[in-house]
Amino acid sequence: MNNQYNNQNNMNQPMNNMNQPMNNMNQSMNNMNQPMNNMYQPMNNMYQPMNNMNGNMMMGGNQPRKTNNALIIIIIISIIAVILGIVLLGKDDSKDTKKDNETKEESKKDEKDDDYDYNYDYDDDYDYDYDYDYDYDYDYSDKNEELSKNIETRVEIAKDGTFIVFAKNNNKKTVEIEIDVEFFDASGKSIDDDYVISLGLGANSELADEIYAPETYNTYKITVDAEEASDDSLYDKVSYTHKQTNNNVIVTVKNNADKTIEDIDMTIVFYDGDKALSMDYDYIYDLGAGQTKDITFYAPYDYDTHQYFKYTSYKVYLNDAYNW
Repeated sequence: MNNQYNNQNNMNQPMNNMNQPMNNMNQSMNNMNQPMNNMYQPMNNMYQPMNNMNGNMMMGGNQPRKTNNALIIIIIISIIAVILGIVLLGKDDSKDTKKDNETKEESKKDEKDDDYDYNYDYDDDYDYDYDYDYDYDYDYSDKNEELSKNIETRVEIAKDGTFIVFAKNNNKKTVEIEIDVEFFDASGKSIDDDYVISLGLGANSELADEIYAPETYNTYKITVDAEEASDDSLYDKVSYTHKQTNNNVIVTVKNNADKTIEDIDMTIVFYDGDKALSMDYDYIYDLGAGQTKDITFYAPYDYDTHQYFKYTSYKVYLNDAYNW
């Protein structure tokens, strides 16, 4: 009998050793989360059958040791799984509760915004009837038509093929003009067009400029629109002189205004007798008050014969002088 009791005591010793980690784990769980203490009560009740089973095992010395140990391990694992499941379920419930609270707060905020009184009190009887009966009855059409009629135009086709349009201002004032040239084929169909503009052509003055014409055309039509020039035109504030040096022509331009002139446009037409040979142009930018500047126009060149044209005369034109 002493041997039997010794054997039973030896078998119970591993059980006591295995129960010791469970007690330690329960103690950690109690320290980690106080609300879990109420959950442990059912677990303590679960330990009672284990103690009874241990008593039975002590009484029944004939049960195989390996079978008893395996059963105990399965029970311990099941208990741990139950505890972990309860803990995780508690965390999910906490998250859902937090989301529900946030949703309720947002709903309250929206309801508060909806209840806000945006009914501003505007006076519907306020008089917005402003008086816009300002007199804008300026008749530009007849005036501009008269100015346009006083612009005399002509065309010369230079020996080098340049389409040169001339415009003389027969008005007694500086005018802004636009000259449009439209080209037609033999059937009368419009095939191309080009234009030149002067922002200020002085009274009794003439300009010459190039129109880019198609290679072939049958006829052309010239249309002129003119109106009184703005104060930006400084045509009357420019003077120029010119001289011939070898085959070239040097034009000296002077600004007689008390301010800088931003753009001065000059052209020259070379003649052989009364026949135009060629046309050239150049610009002067930002010529200061009282200053002068030279422009050099080179003799016309015949690219077919690779020789300079022999011209007998030339004429210089001031096309424009203005500030933007």
